[in-house]
Amino acid sequence: APIEGDANPEEALRRDFAGARVLVVEDNEINSEIAVDLLEDVALSVDTAADGVEAVEKARANTYDVILMDMQMPRMDGLEATRKLPDRPDRPRTPIVAMTANAFADDRASCIDAGMDDFIAKPVDPDLLFAMLLRWMRARRA
Repeated sequence: APIEGDANPEEALRRDFAGARVLVVEDNEINSEIAVDLLEDVALSVDTAADGVEAVEKARANTYDVILMDMQMPRMDGLEATRKLPDRPDRPRTPIVAMTANAFADDRASCIDAGMDDFIAKPVDPDLLFAMLLRWMRARRA
């Protein structure tokens, strides 16, 4: 579905946000590879983290335009990792999008309570993902 008048979010990402940095936090290697391929296809720069602990370390060391956060991971899940992500007064807050197989209302509420900004159901629909990324990157840049 087009968002905000963009016929093609994929093209808009490539055109306006090439090189933008995305952190994909996902413990499943195949899901992680799929996400990386999709994002690199639209010229985004992608880092990966295999769990919440690694995600927090990477978010402290780097600046990301968007973080895609799996919910269920070993060591530290997505909710806990989101709560621990550093607040940096020197830059806009990074939008965090939950990737969840359980997109039920109570899960959504937990995501929002933890400080997440949005969520996308797994398996991830590329068009929805591109539209969502576009929306959050624009909001962050505004």
